[in-house]
Amino acid sequence: MPEISENLEAEFLDEPTDVVSNSLEPIYIHTLQTLPGLSPVAKCIMDELKDRHRRIAKQSVKDIHPSYLLTLDKLSESLQKYTNLSVQARTEQAIDVALRQILDLDGRGENRIAYLYPFLIRDGNKIVSKIALIAPQSGDKTDIRPYREACFRESTELVNLILSNRAKKPRTVDEENPGQFLIHPSKKEPLWLYPKFGSLESEIISLLKKGFPPYSYIPIQDFIDDFISYGMSTNALIQVLSDFHLIIDELDLTETGEYRKIPELITNYRAQADGLEKFSMHYLKNFAQEANFSFYLTKLNDFEIKYIQGAEPGRRQNHEKVVYLLDLIREFPFETSQTDLARRVSETCLLSVKILDKLIIEKESLIHRRSEFAYKVLEESLLKKITDYTKEELKLFNINLEEEIRKIGIKSEIEIDTFQKKLKEKIVSEFGTHEASSENGQKVFYVVDQGYMASVINKLTSLTSVDKRYKNQLEIARKINAKMSNPKNPRLNSSLKPDVLMRLLEDSRRMEKFEEEKIRKAEFAKKFNLVAGIFSFIFSFTFFMTVSFTFDSIQSAIIGIPASLIIAVLSSIFFKKKESMEDTQSRELKGQDTPEENSVVSGDKKNLKEKEDKLSIISKAAENFIFGGKFNKISDKIFDLKSIRKKIEYHLTDIQSSVPILAKETDRAKVSSSIEYAVLQNSVVIAIPEDIVPRNKPNSILFSKNDFKAPLIRQEIAEYYRAEAEKSRHDTELVRYYKFLINTLEVEYYKYLPKKVR
Repeated sequence: MPEISENLEAEFLDEPTDVVSNSLEPIYIHTLQTLPGLSPVAKCIMDELKDRHRRIAKQSVKDIHPSYLLTLDKLSESLQKYTNLSVQARTEQAIDVALRQILDLDGRGENRIAYLYPFLIRDGNKIVSKIALIAPQSGDKTDIRPYREACFRESTELVNLILSNRAKKPRTVDEENPGQFLIHPSKKEPLWLYPKFGSLESEIISLLKKGFPPYSYIPIQDFIDDFISYGMSTNALIQVLSDFHLIIDELDLTETGEYRKIPELITNYRAQADGLEKFSMHYLKNFAQEANFSFYLTKLNDFEIKYIQGAEPGRRQNHEKVVYLLDLIREFPFETSQTDLARRVSETCLLSVKILDKLIIEKESLIHRRSEFAYKVLEESLLKKITDYTKEELKLFNINLEEEIRKIGIKSEIEIDTFQKKLKEKIVSEFGTHEASSENGQKVFYVVDQGYMASVINKLTSLTSVDKRYKNQLEIARKINAKMSNPKNPRLNSSLKPDVLMRLLEDSRRMEKFEEEKIRKAEFAKKFNLVAGIFSFIFSFTFFMTVSFTFDSIQSAIIGIPASLIIAVLSSIFFKKKESMEDTQSRELKGQDTPEENSVVSGDKKNLKEKEDKLSIISKAAENFIFGGKFNKISDKIFDLKSIRKKIEYHLTDIQSSVPILAKETDRAKVSSSIEYAVLQNSVVIAIPEDIVPRNKPNSILFSKNDFKAPLIRQEIAEYYRAEAEKSRHDTELVRYYKFLINTLEVEYYKYLPKKVR
């Protein structure tokens, strides 16, 4: 906030007392002869400046540096050598008078013989101003623009720092009285409004004032103009009036698009409106009562009842109220009063009205700037989130673009449509994408960071072997991979090392081959019951052979072979296998999406969060009974689907009673299924290729995530399998089986861990 001085009205209401110069035009100072009657101290100051500039000229420096110039803080010390000056002539008051003389302040600088301009320096953590006195005296008229430019050029780094710091730290005001910093006593009145106190110019003046003590402050409009011009050229400021500028601060928004810090523009709008309200209501009511403006008094009373006494918290400077206040002030007949006070009140009110009119317009542009900034933050956040999710989860990321845009507080349908298209284009240009439609016609947007494509396909292939709900994701991932392979995207699998990539591709091919064989066998099993056919063939062939031996009939034996084959085929077709639980689950889940996809299809992220929370609660409770507790041998840490189900069944009552959301469920099968699903979601599942799975061995192994993260436990399990392989060294199938598990635990374990744990 600017410091209060006796000359407030001169600084912020009237024209400045110093000369206003355009930096492109010459700025002249004159010789001593143009200002007769200089005081002794003024002459000594000019002599000191002459010596100082002579020394600068002797150094033959190419560029003028401000440190060579005489500054006000060194002036008193420099005058000590002039013994002809009396003690009275060396006082601060005498030097003040001398400065006014040589700067020709009374003549508005037309015949000045010296020039005043500041430069900025660091003083510890602070930025301070040094006020330089400049008087080269090289001719009748000397253009001192090079000195002005040199001083500002030296200050540019700190000017940038000031602008940057202010952009990060907008002005804060009293929430109850936001206009308090604009209202101060004047020389004549106990309450006065200074509308320009909210401007950046007032902060610059405050900075300059600190460079003057012990001497009186002298306005330096040239520096303010240079500062503002530089700020405008770097797009750091907005212009409200020609002499009223505001910083364009860095917006700080929450995830929902709300302001964490109130922007500078809004703070000034609230302060100006509050200050104008208090000022105008104080003076206009008095003027109206003195002049007996009954109609206007009625309007003032209505305004006070409706907008001041009846104002709700947080609505004390709302748009409707401010517009009404501005109209009230414009309607007031100031011209009917000829007093000096009425004139000054009118000028102050109308200046504040002009500022508020412009701030209201700028508020609209702020809304657009907020939307642009919120979108930029959302875009950066989503791009990072896609990469992080792909890297850690190795699954497809699902986005509802419209919902993401609405979530950041953008309400305009036109803006939502524009930003949605822009966001989609950006994501498509950066990542692998696929757009599909759900059964209800809603668009589902799948995204993956193609740098990890092979890992994603490998992980989804592994998950699909255990949970068929990932089948849809796997098919989409393969489509994205095919699309990015022809022509090949330069970022495809770029985040994977070549040797890791080869292992992943080989592993995926094995699992795909296994799945194809599994599907082929399943299709065959749907058409023929091989067991029924074999038994029918044996039974019928035995029957025909018995008849042949009993009746000594060769024909019966010959006919028996084709007849038995026909009966076997018919039996295998007639006695088709009933669907197993796994087949039923597969059929029920066919076409369904994973829990993450379901949430996107429904567009309800809240439901997804609730589902995840429920799964987490069930999983934590179940883990205590299934994975938790002490273990006698390391094999107790190894599970397959069969052993998991057995443990769940054994502890079903205990788990159900410890989970409130399952406690009331009466269907044990449903409870068991929910627990199994939750446990699998929070376990590490290693799918083993079918071609290396021996008879009576599981085709997938499960571990607790916490156990699998621990290197020591992984190493112990690997040693256990190594010992088992040694015991079965004569059985090549078992050895291959155990070697695959050992390799996974010691080498390829990273595929099953989040990136941050690897």
